[in-house]
Amino acid sequence: MKQATQKNILVTGSEGYIGSFLCNYLESVGFNVVRHSRSLSDIRDIKQLENDEVYRDVNLVYHLAAKTGVSESWIDSNKYSSVNALGTKEVCEFCLRIRADLIYMSAYVYGDSGGPPIDETFPVEPQNPYSMSKYNGEKWVEYYGATKGLGYTIVRPFNVYGAGQSQMFLIPKIIQQVETAETIVVNDLRPARDYIYIDDLIMALSLLSADSQDQEKYNIGTGTSYRVDQVIQLVQNIWGVNKPVIDKGERRPHEILNCVANIEKFTRKSNWHPTYTLRRGLEKIHRQKILHQ
Repeated sequence: MKQATQKNILVTGSEGYIGSFLCNYLESVGFNVVRHSRSLSDIRDIKQLENDEVYRDVNLVYHLAAKTGVSESWIDSNKYSSVNALGTKEVCEFCLRIRADLIYMSAYVYGDSGGPPIDETFPVEPQNPYSMSKYNGEKWVEYYGATKGLGYTIVRPFNVYGAGQSQMFLIPKIIQQVETAETIVVNDLRPARDYIYIDDLIMALSLLSADSQDQEKYNIGTGTSYRVDQVIQLVQNIWGVNKPVIDKGERRPHEILNCVANIEKFTRKSNWHPTYTLRRGLEKIHRQKILHQ
């Protein structure tokens, strides 16, 4: 797949973890990027910006703005539903008015496959308010595609990680304990996840800029999963320590014990393949930490 050369791109959630990496990469390869974050406006009020001159030539929108985090979504599910679902509806309307295509960043919206890699036809079974809100966002995108002709692509990333990520996520939390604590404490050692390194995700997203109108969904992952205990072992090995590990045995409701992405659909479309194994991604994080000490 060839990247388009004359795209003016709007990225919502541009100050978020993925959004900041995406903006920097798109700009580095020559795209004109307009950044939108909540400091400019609530995503649910994005329509107030459509008459701003900076948006007139935008022909592609990456919609990444969202409330994130599974645990908090149980506490404030109404806010998640409002921002992630209704906010996406407003972005769809915005895209129609400025005549732009949409790439929507969804989430893992499946249940537990029991082991086999999950493709895009696997039944959707949101397990928490966060994934439900992202899936409802998908339905708004599909609705505007079917009824209004919106060109769109839906991306379902699996577990993203990389340097600088918030410690609300598992890998940064483990690294922080490996570096500073006497003991590594986690709630549950069992769950296995497909971890996609941020650089691989950004490359996949950038490739979609060349063909953002196909009205398809794509899983983005690696095709390999690691249990929490395996992640801890890898981090300890790379950091050169061997600290005791405590499993608190706190099992989350509706926990998914294993999720692995089947990425064949996207690799066929784009010839994209992940370049980072979990070990290689963790080694890069470790090197970056050493360089910044």
